[in-house]
Amino acid sequence: MCFRCVTVTAVLDSRDRAKGAATKASLALQNVLALETGFTLDKESHTLGLLCKDVTLVVAFDTKAYVAVAGQDDFDVG
Repeated sequence: MCFRCVTVTAVLDSRDRAKGAATKASLALQNVLALETGFTLDKESHTLGLLCKDVTLVVAFDTKAYVAVAGQDDFDVG
């Protein structure tokens, strides 16, 4: 899988997202080469990793969360 550009958006609650509430964080990444979820990182298994040409993003959540990636289905993290 290789995306030219993706936007990662984190929201507190998926119901808030459906209502159009402001996001907690949003990040645009270019040249995404790989995506991985559910690996263990510092005892957290609710994780998301994105490998890009110029940067790597790794996020760990305390609880199960949903991360929306623009242009794709929602990813169940953990």
